Amino acid sequence: MYLDQPQHHVHELLNETLWPDQPLGRPLTGTGKTLDAMQRAHFLDYLRRNYVTGGTLVVAAGKLQHPEIVRAVTRYAARFTPGKRPTFHAAESNQQKPRLRLFTKRTAQTQLALGIRTCSRHDERRFALRLLNTILGETQVRGSFRKSAKNAGSLIAFIVRLASSMTPATWSFPPASTPTNSRKH
Repeated sequence: MYLDQPQHHVHELLNETLWPDQPLGRPLTGTGKTLDAMQRAHFLDYLRRNYVTGGTLVVAAGKLQHPEIVRAVTRYAARFTPGKRPTFHAAESNQQKPRLRLFTKRTAQTQLALGIRTCSRHDERRFALRLLNTILGETQVRGSFRKSAKNAGSLIAFIVRLASSMTPATWSFPPASTPTNSRKH
């Protein structure tokens, strides 16, 4: 399970800490409790409420002719349930001071994730934020970090993840090191 993948688990904990008691703070895969409670009727209800004409977009790209696409989509469009796009709960950001979440487990790895709330994905400043994300390297492991970490006996991956589908940008610094090397530094 994903708990055996600390690089994923740390981000679940980060989202839970950034967005407590909100949909953005829930694990994407669900919890043992929510998964055990799922029944076929829940999935069918979700499909009925969310897969509706008001929330459907068809995009085609390539060497295509518009009339061909219209004919192809028209055959299936009648099967879509009429309705408006589903609503969602806007995230609340009432944090007044830094939050810390610590999860300990006997392992040879250490994961650290730092989350910073930024402007909305609809804000004009998002373009500057995206540029900063690119400059910082997005998901690339920087050679200088790798070299200096190798000398220290550990691996450091510098990951910048800009979450464009929600409000926060997340900068992650997941160093993987042995407990022995951690104590040396």
